[in-house]
Amino acid sequence: MARGEPPVRASRVGEAPARVSRLAGLRVPAPGERQALARLTALIQALNPSDRQVMLLYLEDLDGAEISQITGLSVGAVAVKVHRLKSALVRRIQGGAA
Repeated sequence: MARGEPPVRASRVGEAPARVSRLAGLRVPAPGERQALARLTALIQALNPSDRQVMLLYLEDLDGAEISQITGLSVGAVAVKVHRLKSALVRRIQGGAA
């Protein structure tokens, strides 16, 4: 380090490679995947607001306790709701309902 330059913070040096490696894992979905994602998005948007909120938080990778704090539901109710919503979405996708 040259005299007069501010020191490089170690945490910043370690953060950049981690961010780059996460970005390197991104890929453009294939056309069929895009259709499936669009259909799933439409099904999620059609849910009632409280169910949609729980599902979107779940898809953002929040755990049951975090979803519980945000929604005011108990952790058990969140688990049941996520399970039922996932089952309903799978049935709708397999049944062709949009």
